[in-house]
Amino acid sequence: MHRNILLHIPILIVCLTFYFPAVADQSTTKALIVNGVLIPSARIDLIMETLANKGQSQGQEPDRGVRENLIVLELISQHAIREGLDKNPQTKNQIDSVTQKIISHANGANPNSNPRLRAQIDLAREQILAHALQFAYAKANPIKDDVLYADYKRMKSELGNNEYLVQHILVAKEDDARAIIADLKKGGDFEKIAKEKSIDTGSRDKGGKLDWATPVSYDKAFSDAMVNLKKGETTDNPVKSPFGYHVIRLIDIRPLEAPPFEQVKDRIRKAREQEDFGQIVKKWRSSANVQILNDPNSTLTPSTPFVAKAKPESVTSQNKTQTTDTERSVLTTPGSQKLVETNKPTPDLATTVTHSKSSALSAAEEKLAENPDKAGSWQKLGAVYLEEKNYFKAITAFDEAIKRNQKYGDAIYGLGAAYNAIGNKDKVRELYFTLKKFDAPLAANYFKEFLLP
Repeated sequence: MHRNILLHIPILIVCLTFYFPAVADQSTTKALIVNGVLIPSARIDLIMETLANKGQSQGQEPDRGVRENLIVLELISQHAIREGLDKNPQTKNQIDSVTQKIISHANGANPNSNPRLRAQIDLAREQILAHALQFAYAKANPIKDDVLYADYKRMKSELGNNEYLVQHILVAKEDDARAIIADLKKGGDFEKIAKEKSIDTGSRDKGGKLDWATPVSYDKAFSDAMVNLKKGETTDNPVKSPFGYHVIRLIDIRPLEAPPFEQVKDRIRKAREQEDFGQIVKKWRSSANVQILNDPNSTLTPSTPFVAKAKPESVTSQNKTQTTDTERSVLTTPGSQKLVETNKPTPDLATTVTHSKSSALSAAEEKLAENPDKAGSWQKLGAVYLEEKNYFKAITAFDEAIKRNQKYGDAIYGLGAAYNAIGNKDKVRELYFTLKKFDAPLAANYFKEFLLP
């Protein structure tokens, strides 16, 4: 039975699969500020550890790709909030449900005192928001069937008329490939040589045999050599690709049987939606204010406020050829009122977008940019946030300080003050016993201020 190639069109997932080239930097410190919002190092460490556990190499600068993906995820989340999707009941329920599951799996641990647990929750929340925004974009920008059919015809044309069944031997050096070709010309057994010498672990044990595929499935040099072979022929010269040097033999050719348009229309629609949405995200990334905290030479600094454009585009009005004549400027869902005007700032970023920062906050952030690894820099930032009653950002900053110095009394004291301000007495009491272990006098003052009736 012939393989239905178009049934295998890859469908990308937004979360952590968008990859954009990293900005030029040599930084390995992981904390970031994206449009005024901190991405803590714990979140990046979590992804790095997950990738390492899966055996996935990230290259010579392993955290660059992770940083970029988290920057993009943060940007998508910010725009989801701008569109009001965090207030959508279904999205909110999803976030609450996943949060409870994560905490349950952590045996009820408190995310406010566990940076890793909080990172898991934050990532899950941003992923849900990203999916919600992508779904909303697709509903607000329906793609007409004639556009999908044009994509279908283009894909059929790119795939060609035939499928090819080949076997190959992959080696690292050109001289080795030439020696193999010479051996084959003397009557050498292709399958035996492939099993002994090929470095392609996916096909080596099968004697170098690959699956039926179209030319576009392979590297261009590989496919060009393949289509010029007749059945049973082997390449006379090594074929160089990014993977090494190939010796290719053509086993068989058959006509490509593409499925009918209606059978694959929905998959083509999803692929087009992903492509269109990805273009929007690229625009957001190119104009984002991103600061890598240990890069003092960066043209962006944490004290640079993120300023919204005069008329920010909504994701609901990007695909002008697919929407109605009246360009939509608000996001709507079936049976609901409009969620948010597109020229309003993101609620969570309101102070960053609409107000200049206090001189104290600017000074604290500039100090942090200069010394991101020092607990004192994070403690001072937390103290400013606490003074300005920005308690959740204060908690994040104090946590970063304590992560760098677990016996930093002033940071623990400040963290307790922040939790006290938001009414989390359990956490206030927990921090008291922590402080008491190494600074009894400070703990006594802490007790008088926050725990006495």
